[in-house]
Amino acid sequence: AREAGLMVTTTDFFGREDPVPGLGAAPQVAMAAFQLADNQVSAPVSSPRGPVFVTVTDTRDPYVPMLDQVKDRVRDDLIRTRATELSRQRATAIAAALRSAPDFTAAAKAQGFEAKETELIARAAPLPDIGVSPDVDKVVFALPAGSVSAPITTNDATVIVRVVERDDVTPEELKQGKDAFREQLLGE
Repeated sequence: AREAGLMVTTTDFFGREDPVPGLGAAPQVAMAAFQLADNQVSAPVSSPRGPVFVTVTDTRDPYVPMLDQVKDRVRDDLIRTRATELSRQRATAIAAALRSAPDFTAAAKAQGFEAKETELIARAAPLPDIGVSPDVDKVVFALPAGSVSAPITTNDATVIVRVVERDDVTPEELKQGKDAFREQLLGE
């Protein structure tokens, strides 16, 4: 690999569901690693950092770790789980108050939060402080204008969304877009 100019990295042991050290969340890489025999080299596998080749140099049988080994991780997971539950409970109460409020922004401020507005957005567009969230998209694009969502839990936040305006595609716009897309494909 080095002779071919490739970077070689050795990782510590990781489980099927664990992030791959140095790559992060890379389920395809982990799956490839667990299907290989020792010293066998995989075909190129997609990862967040580009294609990688995997080889297994050592394996370890599954085991239940001692509490001392996982105590900090268990504590952090428990804190994160409890914080998410409490956040969701509080957000449910806040969402109910926001739904019935005549002024969403003032009601949010009264609850200790700042309402942020965006221009019209498309699916998979990043939202302020949230980024791209398929969970938010799924809820928001199903709501009619003027609606307030139930709390939506993302990876690191709980969000309540109010849809102010919708700009749905008309059948005529769909036909025009379809025709333009067809012409583009034919040109290519």
